[in-house]
Amino acid sequence: MSDYVFQNRYGVTAVLDRATMNEPKEIRFIYPDYQEKFRIPDGDQVIVTYPSGEVKAFTCKYIDDYHVLVGNNSFHICEFAEVLERRGAHVYPFPEKHMIWSNIDLDLKDWEGLREEHPEYTEEQLTEEMYEVNNDYLSDERYNLKIQCGNDIIVFGNIGRWNGRAHGYKLIESGNIADCLYTDCDMAEWYVDRDGDLCSTQIHHDGTNYLYYRKFKDGLSSDDKEDFLDKFYEGKATQEDIDRVTDKLGGIIAQVYGWDFPTEKKERVSARDAR
Repeated sequence: MSDYVFQNRYGVTAVLDRATMNEPKEIRFIYPDYQEKFRIPDGDQVIVTYPSGEVKAFTCKYIDDYHVLVGNNSFHICEFAEVLERRGAHVYPFPEKHMIWSNIDLDLKDWEGLREEHPEYTEEQLTEEMYEVNNDYLSDERYNLKIQCGNDIIVFGNIGRWNGRAHGYKLIESGNIADCLYTDCDMAEWYVDRDGDLCSTQIHHDGTNYLYYRKFKDGLSSDDKEDFLDKFYEGKATQEDIDRVTDKLGGIIAQVYGWDFPTEKKERVSARDAR
């Protein structure tokens, strides 16, 4: 029996190692000289930035070690690198979370600098120092995001309680993004997701809260805001209702940190445009 299997995958004759063909796969992205740039898991996404300033997201599928489906088109991995080079475009992994700050699952292994700075500290002292320094970083991020949105910010919450989950909202009337980075919970994180929403996970003794933050659209009347909040409180607001009266905050935050987000919706993007 041959050690290799030949399959037609997305219009390409793929050569697969029989011994590993059912194992999880990674997709390689390389420079035109075949030097490896990065890898992503099969089925994950990349961001491509163009000289025009346009940014697109593509879902990628593993074909074999030398071929990849990018959006709707298949490429040899070197061909894709050459296409991007000719276009003056660049490809990067598209993280699920652009992390702003977190104290969830802090690990001393990631803070070796503290151990070098304080060799006399015990593990307990190092752990306390890690949390203290990390909390200082949160203050830094509040300073970085001291940005007025020009409108109230509304926080949509899926709240964990001892007797089950509940939905709710609250207003941040200052309209300042920095004021989103506060919590009464012991553990929390704030990040911008792939869709450009500022989100937070907050863990407390009764459960976990999942939040996301929007600002009311410019020009929205007080009556329109009240009507929407009443509808949301009654559990009748749809995602379309939310999108109609609110704007995402991720674009504003991305300008602070230099993050890239698609300028078109991902499902409308075709890799054919990269050729």
